[in-house]
Amino acid sequence: MTLLTSYQKDPDAGYRNFLPRYGTVESVDGSYIPRDFNVSDPSYNQSWREQTMIGYEFEHQPDDTFTLRQNARYATIKQKYRYLVYSSSPANSSVLSRRAQHETRQTDEFGIDNQLEAKFASGQVAHTVIGGLDYKTSKDKQYLGRAGGSQYDLDWRSPTYGVSVDESAFSPATNEQQNLDQAGVYVQDQLSWQNWELLVSGRYDWAEVRTTDFTDASSTQQNDNKFTWRTGLLYAFDFGLSPYISYSTSFEPNLQTNRAPGVGPFDPSEGKQVEVGVKYQPDPNALITLALYDLTQSNVATYNSAAGWFENSGKVRSKGVEAEAHATLFENLNLIASYTYTDAETVNTTVVGTEGKTPARIPTHMASAFTSYTLPDGALKSLTAGVGVRYIGTSYGDAKNTFKVPAVDLYDAMVSYELGELNSSLKGAQVQFNVNNIADTRYVASCASDSACFYGIGRTVTATVSYAW
Repeated sequence: MTLLTSYQKDPDAGYRNFLPRYGTVESVDGSYIPRDFNVSDPSYNQSWREQTMIGYEFEHQPDDTFTLRQNARYATIKQKYRYLVYSSSPANSSVLSRRAQHETRQTDEFGIDNQLEAKFASGQVAHTVIGGLDYKTSKDKQYLGRAGGSQYDLDWRSPTYGVSVDESAFSPATNEQQNLDQAGVYVQDQLSWQNWELLVSGRYDWAEVRTTDFTDASSTQQNDNKFTWRTGLLYAFDFGLSPYISYSTSFEPNLQTNRAPGVGPFDPSEGKQVEVGVKYQPDPNALITLALYDLTQSNVATYNSAAGWFENSGKVRSKGVEAEAHATLFENLNLIASYTYTDAETVNTTVVGTEGKTPARIPTHMASAFTSYTLPDGALKSLTAGVGVRYIGTSYGDAKNTFKVPAVDLYDAMVSYELGELNSSLKGAQVQFNVNNIADTRYVASCASDSACFYGIGRTVTATVSYAW
């Protein structure tokens, strides 16, 4: 048995605020909003979070055939936020309209998974069968109060802070509690015969979502159940090539809170995916994978920027390609590279003007490459240095595809050293330095709408000391 526990308290957890399109993606009279600009107010800000988790992982193997497992976890997260958030601004203007918000939230969750695994053979076919029962329950209580007004306006070119906020004028945008109870039974069989691998699994879920609105003392309940399954077939050639095909379905209760007034719990999101691909491993030091997929998701929570809330009517189809390579090119010289192509389309929605469009915040192309070299001997033996590049392609900045977020290239580097090379008593200790976005490039990571853009992270330097034994 392994016991797990963690505790984290963030007295200043930070808050990532919205920024407008004009001033980030597009300039205002040739100027851009500084990345260190605080759209809120230091005199009002509060960002507090506390997280606790306790659990265990139990495994017992009575013989060579059977293995029993039980994993359980309880977690709670408490959050308190006060801030002023950007709400709107005229095009080509540096004056931002804001509203003051106060949010408290507590989430409690318990989950347990009971599993039995059996390994056996039927003739020449080897089986690994897993069956189990899992259950999870959660309670999410949230209050969000807010108020707007011209007294909160702020000019990002010459900001003046110290605004007075009257929380007694707040009206609740969200004041509710959602309870989820979900149970599932599942079984999976992985069959191996000569060079063939076949995976077949099925799962049945029961889910109940109860929502209590404290504003009007109303409550709603939604019960759903669904059978989902997946299967995959792979053939491993002796020279390292392994083509495969898979099909899977999914089911997930939808706990979106920012809904239209009077709207109860959303229908659960469902999905189905077909994937074909190939894995090639010519030797233990190289692996190349290529996959093509077609994914359809229904009951997607879609944000209606005109109304200011989410709607539960979206259906999105994504088709794409994923390629990845891990290789040791020469002795001690390693390379990791990846590329993704995504063609996504909103095929059904009630949000006017978005059907047939590409969902916001999804780049069509993304790629990365990272290479590292480790010195094999000499005074700096075990010193590893690496450099890499990340490419994030263009994406649409809103659901109606009226503007695009530009592409960007980002460069990273790292260096690490095994301290045991200096002194045998330090064996297992390592120090590592990472620098992300070396050039400190100003870029917009994504936009969800004209009034919801986010800057990417600037140059970041981290140092890590680790010890393994």
